Amino acid sequence: MSDLKFAFRQLLKNPGFTAVAVLTLALGIGANTAIFSLANFALFGSSPAEKPHELVSVFFGDSRGQGTSNHSYADYMDYRRETANVLSGIAAFTPVPANLLVGQSTERVSAGLVSDNYFSVLGVRPIVGRTFSPAENQTPGAHPVAVISESLWRRQFAGDRNVTSNAIWLNNASYTVVGVVPESAAHMVAVIKVDVFVPATMQGVVGQGRDYLSERGNKEFMVVGRLRPGVTPLQAQSRFNVLASQLAKQYPEAWTDQGRVRPLTVVPRSQTQLPFELRGYVVGFVALLLCVVGAVLLIACANIANFLLARATARRREMAVRLALGASRWRVIRQLLTESLLLSLAGGAVGLLVAIWAADLFAAFVPSLGVPLAFDLRLDHRVLAFNLAVTLATAVVFGLAPALQASRPDVVQGLREGEDALLFGRRRFSLRNVLVVGQVAASLVLLLCAGMFLRSLGKLHSI
Repeated sequence: MSDLKFAFRQLLKNPGFTAVAVLTLALGIGANTAIFSLANFALFGSSPAEKPHELVSVFFGDSRGQGTSNHSYADYMDYRRETANVLSGIAAFTPVPANLLVGQSTERVSAGLVSDNYFSVLGVRPIVGRTFSPAENQTPGAHPVAVISESLWRRQFAGDRNVTSNAIWLNNASYTVVGVVPESAAHMVAVIKVDVFVPATMQGVVGQGRDYLSERGNKEFMVVGRLRPGVTPLQAQSRFNVLASQLAKQYPEAWTDQGRVRPLTVVPRSQTQLPFELRGYVVGFVALLLCVVGAVLLIACANIANFLLARATARRREMAVRLALGASRWRVIRQLLTESLLLSLAGGAVGLLVAIWAADLFAAFVPSLGVPLAFDLRLDHRVLAFNLAVTLATAVVFGLAPALQASRPDVVQGLREGEDALLFGRRRFSLRNVLVVGQVAASLVLLLCAGMFLRSLGKLHSI
C-alpha cells in the first residue's frame, strides 16, 4: 500500500507525462482488445443452442477443410432417415436474401429456409406462439407460415404478444406469422442475421424453382445434428462413412470426384457458428491482425520505456538517496514497477473505451451486401480477461528495463549536485538509443504493410 500511494502521488505530480503515457498505452491496448473482440465473436461466439457440446456439423468434404458445408436438400433427407441411430435429430438450414413488407414498411432482410425440426434440434423455444410442425415442411409451397426474430417483432409489431396470425409479405408472397424466437436464435451463421424463418419447402416461393429441393447438384443447405446420449462423434462419423459410400453408389455424379467418393466429416459444432471450411482462413486472418496490433503495442511500450528512462535520469538523486539510506535494489525495483503497473492499469481502462469506439468503427465499415450483417463485438468475460492480461504484461514489458537500470546508479556520483549527476555514464549507445531504433524500425514495417494493403485494396476495388 505504501508503494501504491507513493506511485499515485508521483504520477499526479507529473500530469503531462502521465496523460501522454496513459493515452499511448490506451491506443496500443485498446487496438489489441478490439481485434481480440473480433476474434472472440468469430471463433467463440455464443451459440443459441441448448447443450451446444452435443451438436455436430456435417461437412461435405475431408477433415482438413477441403470441401463445403453445404448439402443438397435431397441428401439431407437421406441423412435424416439413415442416421436416427446416432443422432436424436438433424436439421437443415440456409439464409437467402429477401424483400420484406410489413404494412407499408419495406426492408431487405435475410430469410432463413429451415427444416421443420430446426428449432427443436437447437433447443430454441419461442417467446410467442410456436415453431414449425412436420406437416408444414412436406409439400412444396403449401404452407406459407413464418417465424420472426425478436428484434423484428419489437420493431414492426411493437412487441405485441398477439402477433400470431398477422401477415407479412416476403418476395411478393404472403406469410402468416406463427411465432417469435429469441434474438440469440437469429444468428444462423456467424455475421448473418436472420429476421424471418420459413419452411424449407417454401424455397420455390422465396426465389428458386420448385424442383430445387429434389436436385442433388444444388448444394445450398447446411446441416446440424444432435448426438444421442452416449453416442460419440467418432461413432457418428462411422455411420456417415457408410452412408457416404451408399450414396456414392446410388448417385455417382453428385457423390464422386475423379472416381473417388466424396467423404462426409462430422465436426463438433462447439460454440462457433462459422462454416467449417472457413475456420482456418478466419484463424489466419485474425492472427495476422493480432500480429499487427501487437506490433503497435510494442512500439507504444518502447515509447513509454524511453519516457521512464528519461524520468529515471531526472530521479537519479532520489534513487541514490534511497540506496544510501539502506533500501535494497529489489525495494527500488518494486517501487518503480508499481508506478509502471498503475500507468498500465490506467491505460488498460482507457483502452476499453478505445475498444468500444473501435467496435462501432468496425460496424460503420461493414460492407453493404444487401442484407443486414451483425457483428456482436461486446466486451464479454473473455475480452475483459484478455484486456487485463495484456495490461499486466505491458506493465512488465515497458517497466522492467527502466526499473533495472534506474536501481543501479553510482550512489556517490548520484549524491553529487550538478549536470554530471544527471548522466547515466558515458556510453555512446545506450538502451534509450536501442529503443528509439526499435521504434523507428517497427513503425517502418507497419507503414510498408499498410501501403501494400492499400495498394492491393485499390486494385481489388478496380477489379
